[in-house]
Amino acid sequence: MLDATQAGIALALAQCSRHSLSEALRTALTGAGTVPQGVILVTETPGEGLSGQWHGQVVLLGRPASDDGDMMAAALSIGAAPEIKLRFADPLRPAAAGTVAELTHLGLPARILSGDRPEPVAAVARALGVPGEGGLNPADKLAAIKSLAANGRRVLMVGDGLNDGPALAAGHVSMAPGSAADASQNAADALFTPLPGPKLYA
Repeated sequence: MLDATQAGIALALAQCSRHSLSEALRTALTGAGTVPQGVILVTETPGEGLSGQWHGQVVLLGRPASDDGDMMAAALSIGAAPEIKLRFADPLRPAAAGTVAELTHLGLPARILSGDRPEPVAAVARALGVPGEGGLNPADKLAAIKSLAANGRRVLMVGDGLNDGPALAAGHVSMAPGSAADASQNAADALFTPLPGPKLYA
């Protein structure tokens, strides 16, 4: 796991983002009594993560460089030291598969377009019985929605990330949770109250 300094750096970065994994990390570390380190010049890059400076070193919280199977994961990097993998558990809600099946029965098929790693996205898509694509950037999501619209579909886009704004704006109608990034909330037609998100696993 993380030592006190590493945890403090991770918390300092995570508290600058509304990404669901940052929220989970912030909740876990704050609950453990972690004190944030003095990380400065923090910036967030859509689809990549957070970066900042700590005691003259570049620190990063974002996509892992290596594969981690079907689990959701992030990585903390401090200077030139090897990245530290952070794994998250995010089981499907009990009613998720049934809800998606009912929507499909009503003629409202679902599809997952995600910037997360392809492996965990594929696992969720299999469990729900829907198509799923991972590793997408904002332009990929926007192109997919425009393609559906060009084929006569009226797309309901649901998203919460910093990089979901263009896709939400492109949907025929769109929704974002109240915990979403400001860009997503501003682009959405409606906001909803989200259920609890993923939890830090290890």
